[in-house]
Amino acid sequence: MCQLLDSEVLTPIARTEINNNNNTHGRLVMNGSMTLTFREGHGPAIDQPPHDGSSRIGDGPPHPGGEEEAQQGNTQPAPDNRSPNPQRSDIQDRIHGTPPPVWSTTGVQEQRTSRDYIKIVFLNIRGRVSTAQGFRQEKWFEMNRVMNTHQIAVLAVQETHLTDDLAENVERAFNTRLRLFHSPLPETRNAAGVAIVINKGLLNADEITSTTLIPGRAILAKIPWHAGSIIKILNVYAPNDVGDNEAFWEELNDTISDNPSLKPDIMLGNFNLVEDSLDRLPCHSDNANTVMALGELKCNTDLVDGWRRTYPDRREYSHQHTPNASQGRIDGVYISNALLRPVTDWKIDSTTIETDHWLVSVRVSTPEAPNIGRGRWQIPTYLFDNEEIMKEINDLGKKAQGDIEGIRFRRSNAINPQTIFTKFKTDIVDMCRLQAKRIHPTIMNKVEKLKTKLNEINNDPFVPEEDKMLESLVIKTEILELERVLFESCKVYAKAKHHVSVETICKDWVRSCRAKKPRDTIFSLYNPLSPNPTPEHNSREMAAAAKEYHEKLQSADRGPLQEPD
Repeated sequence: MCQLLDSEVLTPIARTEINNNNNTHGRLVMNGSMTLTFREGHGPAIDQPPHDGSSRIGDGPPHPGGEEEAQQGNTQPAPDNRSPNPQRSDIQDRIHGTPPPVWSTTGVQEQRTSRDYIKIVFLNIRGRVSTAQGFRQEKWFEMNRVMNTHQIAVLAVQETHLTDDLAENVERAFNTRLRLFHSPLPETRNAAGVAIVINKGLLNADEITSTTLIPGRAILAKIPWHAGSIIKILNVYAPNDVGDNEAFWEELNDTISDNPSLKPDIMLGNFNLVEDSLDRLPCHSDNANTVMALGELKCNTDLVDGWRRTYPDRREYSHQHTPNASQGRIDGVYISNALLRPVTDWKIDSTTIETDHWLVSVRVSTPEAPNIGRGRWQIPTYLFDNEEIMKEINDLGKKAQGDIEGIRFRRSNAINPQTIFTKFKTDIVDMCRLQAKRIHPTIMNKVEKLKTKLNEINNDPFVPEEDKMLESLVIKTEILELERVLFESCKVYAKAKHHVSVETICKDWVRSCRAKKPRDTIFSLYNPLSPNPTPEHNSREMAAAAKEYHEKLQSADRGPLQEPD
């Protein structure tokens, strides 16, 4: 019998029966074939619950965190260095400080509502309508595709230009996949607007709530997460005007100060501001007063620039102003100190959605999350269109079939249909791996090489800023053109597939009409039948422990195997 050390892993994959005895032990039956027991009181939690009985990530006293010093408010190109802002000396000590604390690991999680990590992405979409192909079409169809293709749990968007009626239509169109929380600008629907989109296949959207802090500019989503805690994500779209931008951060700071329950764990969005001159091309500092206003908000909410903390000297830009080729990392993501350490995979990546911004993504996890590999490798579907590969697979299958028929009357433990079939599958995988590397799609190869070249140019200290601006503009334009070609080919394939399967009783049609539900992950597992049972937190080791457990059960009362006569 395998025992789980963490009760929070048991909810989604099986039927749980809780005993009514005083020992508070539970039993889990997984698909009727394996019984697992768990002990309550041993599951890790995200954070210590506060005294009021609630539990939320990031509660507790503020922890100082490192952050780059803001720049003085000139707008002229400056040398490629960063100088401290004397006006921020009163808050620098509050921003710089000790590393983030290690999370507590006490408490019990009663019900899991998400996976072991969530991928959060945000993007300024510059309106809901695209005209890239010469006609008007909604961007929400493409955003739905992006969320499902890249397994995005939370998508925060700015400049949505939505009204309540339009938002209702969007949610109705994708009601089995997405849930939408939005805040429009009261004066007009053709400006600003923020929204948070939830992937129902990765998060339990029914328990998520939202609060508008500043209409059309700031919206907060409260998402139930591990150990009964709540992660709070604040999506903001700051004004372009310097004076309005400063007033926006001050108003947001006052709103959160008046209501501490609105304090976010993650603040992200289009800030229209950078704190560090390194985040501008050409390099220059932003207005000092505006930077101060944002700095005060960061100090009061215990947030740090996670991307800059992870990459202290890296140059990468999320916005491109085409007329003068200037760039900036004005799309920021700030993380609380309690969440900073388990946050990984910071990326600024291109998108086929018509906008002048790039996607910014991050993956948020927990310190207790297991080490999960990349998953089972799958044969790329484009290999099945290659006649040579299909002929080789057919030849391997005929050979395996002949070998099985040839040992019908001389079966042994070393040579039998099972071992032959295993070798057949292994040969196919090895062959397809080799062919996939050889005929990897040309467009994908070009895009990867261009992104590598873009990163090298942006971080080359010997390339003048004027050359960086022009070369990066050309490279980004070429990347977007190639990705649009790839996207159009995928869209044509999807349309053809939909035309064939629409309103027919088949897997694709039934799956498209069925709402997806989130899955959970086993945190730790150990085999009590082993001589020295120890909990495993690696998915590969957990699979090995389960295999060993079943093999010992099957051979417990069985004598030694004998060769057939």
